[in-house]
Amino acid sequence: QKLVVRLAHQERPTAGSTLWLHLPENQLHLFDGETGQRV
Repeated sequence: QKLVVRLAHQERPTAGSTLWLHLPENQLHLFDGETGQRV
C-alpha cells in the first residue's frame, strides 16, 4: 500500500530508509485511493 506523508522542508529521508511516524488521530486526513473520497 502507498502512504503519502508531508514533511518539513529540512526533513529529507533517503530512499529505503526507515521512518518512525507519530500520527495524532485529530490531525489525520484519510482518503479512499480509488474514489478520492474522505474516509
